[in-house]
Amino acid sequence: MTLIDLRNRLREKLSMLNEVQVEAEAYLALKDTRHDQLTRRLEKLERRTDDIANPDTARSQKLLEAYDQLLELHARSEEELDDWESLVLEPLREVQEALLKLVS
Repeated sequence: MTLIDLRNRLREKLSMLNEVQVEAEAYLALKDTRHDQLTRRLEKLERRTDDIANPDTARSQKLLEAYDQLLELHARSEEELDDWESLVLEPLREVQEALLKLVS
């Protein structure tokens, strides 16, 4: 295999990496939409918990438990979004840029 053959193969792989990036960004966009929905639900539930007059009632306790669960779910969602960006998309972009420079 010649240097030109290898360069051409690397260009093909670069195209594949671009496809992976596009799909990863689409996935992240959907996750971001889901996170925005969680944020709105959390804000709404937070307003309801702020209005609790007696936290000792069964209804209030259930509301506070739901708030805690949603708060944890929201935090995990935010962490996942950050991980996708920093551990998947940023390195993928860097690899593509470096590879493009090398095969150009």
